[in-house]
This record gives sequence, structure tokens and C-alpha cells, in this order.
Amino acid sequence: MLARLWSRAYATGLLPLAAVAVAFMAVVLASSPLRMSFGWDEAVYASQISQHHPLMPWGAERARGMPLLTAPVAMLTTSVLALRVYLAVLAGAGLFLAFAAWRSLRPPRVLVLAAALFGGLWTTQLYAPLVFPNLWTAFGAVASLGLFLRALRKTSPGVLVMLGVAVAFTGLMRPVDAAALCLPMAVTVIAKAGRHSSRALIALIGGLVIAFGEWAAEAFAYFGGPTGRLREVGRAGGGSHFSPWNSLRIISGGNDSSIAVPGIHATHGWNYPWLLLWWAAFAVLAILGTWLAHRSQGVLIAALPLACALVIYLLYSFPVRDNVRYMLPAWALISVPAADGLTWLYQETRGRVRVLAAAAAVAFVGVELIYGHAILARQANGLAALSATNERAAALLAKEGVHPPCVVTSGPGPFAVVSEPAAFDSGCSYQWSLRHLYQAKGRQIVVIMDGNGLPWSYAVAWRPHRLWGLNGLVSYVEPPPHHYSHHRHHHRKRR
Repeated sequence: MLARLWSRAYATGLLPLAAVAVAFMAVVLASSPLRMSFGWDEAVYASQISQHHPLMPWGAERARGMPLLTAPVAMLTTSVLALRVYLAVLAGAGLFLAFAAWRSLRPPRVLVLAAALFGGLWTTQLYAPLVFPNLWTAFGAVASLGLFLRALRKTSPGVLVMLGVAVAFTGLMRPVDAAALCLPMAVTVIAKAGRHSSRALIALIGGLVIAFGEWAAEAFAYFGGPTGRLREVGRAGGGSHFSPWNSLRIISGGNDSSIAVPGIHATHGWNYPWLLLWWAAFAVLAILGTWLAHRSQGVLIAALPLACALVIYLLYSFPVRDNVRYMLPAWALISVPAADGLTWLYQETRGRVRVLAAAAAVAFVGVELIYGHAILARQANGLAALSATNERAAALLAKEGVHPPCVVTSGPGPFAVVSEPAAFDSGCSYQWSLRHLYQAKGRQIVVIMDGNGLPWSYAVAWRPHRLWGLNGLVSYVEPPPHHYSHHRHHHRKRR
């Protein structure tokens, strides 16, 4: 019995696919700095369902999928290591399930290669143990597209239900990504106008209704309705400036920097310019795979992975982004046609052309694994250094007598990015703009500032503490009650 199951799993490609997923998981666990503390966004997501930390401020641009995904661990322990290991293991399962959704659409070897291509990306491995939703959006996007294509072939209740679940999962992670992903699929349904396609459309709509229903309910509860939430999302995302060139800089590892318009980021420099050649080769392979698939599937169906990836790319070229993680869904989607193209180059060519094709394939994968992992090591070291900065800030605050109940804020002057992670590590809540003492509700106040600007007026008389080794950061810590009771009374009286 076991032998038959093993043989069937191997024949269908599930066993080799599982082997790729396990290898991906092992590499992530071995190469990631799993003990590093949470950064800004991670602290926000991890705090939402945690029983051990105060809530960090929730923004209109965020979605509840990531807190729900981390809930099984975040509710039980404060261990960063436990949560990162949990996410790394879950990412292996996500890689397997995402590409297994394409079973019956592609030969097993193509799906195994596609999973290896996406799992081998340095960005995929970097973000697997981190508390960000983008990798999970990528898994959901690949699964949604595969199940959609299966639903177009033959309507099965099981496939339709899984399609709705995959779209809902993607939307709970990032609603705007799910909407962008479903747009080309909806156009395909309208163009085909068949019985199977109409049922697939119902499944797509059902998944989006679940995701956006939660989004709308939260909008009414906290942001004054969907319109108010969209305005907040626009401000948080950097407006609507269209900059696909900026996205190319991000792909090449460019650095982000603030520019004149608040909230908008720009990139400068090309840290890894040769990496753009590799991405270009990746795109050429995907185009080749699409051209090969159109002969048996038709242009509309064959072009769907590229179309969905292009919509995602354009989506994140409007609000100017400063991080490679936003492109993860696009890279995941083109992995399947790229694997089609790479497989064809090796299997269908002959003689010297086949030798050249094999050499090109080896070089392509070799650059991904060698050059890409050198970038991975550099990026992981950068994250670890940033984590050490946050931990040092929390340790210095503890020396200054900061302990719960407390609230950390940044001053009206230069903003300090370390302020929210330091609050999380110190067990304090965080507030963006703590202009008045009464907003603290009896909690000890800490103002962290970058540079030599003045803090809020109530903290001007407090002794500044230079956070040595943290690039000129200064903290203003509210003194113990017997030192500041008169000051509080005086400040309230003036107010």
C-alpha cells in the first residue's frame, strides 16, 4: 500500500515537488538570522494578536491576513525564534501547495523546475521567515491562477472551492494584489463566455467578496468608511506617481531615500546592475514558454501568467515603493512559463544547439544560486545589523528606567525609524504623534528623535539621553512621578 502511494506520488510529481519544498525550507532555516528582533512592519503585524505585547498602530494600507497567519505562535509565546521557524516551515508548505495547484496543467518536471526557480530566488528565501505578507501573496497568486486554469478546463466543485479559498487567502494578505491578479482572469472569462468559465468567475468573485468584505468592515470601523480608508492608503503608499523605472532600480538592489514629498520614496543607485541581465533572461524564458504554450492552449490562456505578473508590476509602479518584496507575486507567476521555456531548450534542441542550451541553463541557475545567494547574505547581514540597532535602543531605554506601562513616540522634528521597534522590544505601546500629556493615559512617555531638533513642548524640560552608537539618536524619558508631578500639573494648567 505504502509502495503504491509512494509510486503514485512520484509519478504525479508531488514527491519531487515536496523534495524541492523541503530543500527550500532547509536552506531558509540554515541561512537566515532567525533570532533577529522584529523590524517596524513586523512589530505591527506580530503585535495584533499577541497576548504578550501592546498593540502597535494599525495603518489603512495593511490587511489582517498576516496577523492571522502568525496567530498560532504569536498567541502562545514571545519567542522571535519560534515565530521565524514556524514561518520558514510554513513557507515550505506554501511553496509546495502553490505549484501543486498546477498539477494536470504541466508535466511534473516543469512544476518542479518552476518551484525550484522561485524558491531559489534570494528574495524568496530572505522573506520566508520574516513577518511580511508579500511572499504569502505570491503563493496565493500562483495557486489562484493554477486553480483558475483548471476550472476553465473542467468544472469540479472541489476545484472551484479551492479557487475561492486561494483568492480569499491572497486578498486577506493584500487585497489590492488580489484585485489586480483577478483582473486578467476576469477578462479571460468574459472573452471565453462558457459554462465552465462563468463558474470560475463566480469562484473569483466569491473569494474577493470574502477578502474585501473584511477590508470594508474594518474601513467602517476604524477609517470612516472605504473612501476614507482609500485616502489613507494613498498617503501611506506615496501617492500615485507612476515610476516603472523606479521599480527597475529596486529589482537591481537600489537604495531607497526620502525625497521632497513626505511619504514618497525614491531609489538611487544600481547596487547589482548585472542582476538586471539575469532578470531579463528570466523574462525572455517566460516569453518563450508563453509562445510555446499558445500553440496548444491559445494565446489568451497561455499569456495569463505574464499578464497577471505585468499587472502586479504596474500596480507597484504607481505608488512608488522602496522594497523588492512587492514584486514577489510577479516573479512567482512567471516562474511557470519560464520553466516551460527552460525545459524546452534542453529537451527539444539537438546537437550543438542542445549543448549551448544546456550550458545556458546551467549558467542561468548557477547565477541564481551563487550570485543571488551572495546578495542574500549581504541583505540578511543588513537586516541583522538593523535588528541589533533596535535591540540596543531597547536596552538603553531599559537602563534609563523605561518599563511598562509606557508609550514611545517620535518627536515633531526628524523622525526616528528605530522608535516603534524599540517600543515593541521594551513592552511599550507606540503612538505616532503624542502631542499632549493626557494622550499617554498615565503611561510613562519616551520621545525618541533623530538629530538635534526639539521634542514636544511637554518634554523640553526632560533630560535628553544620547543613544550612543545609534547615529545621533536622542531619547527624552519622562522622569519618575516624584520628579514630574509638578511639571505635569503645570503643563495641564497651561494647556
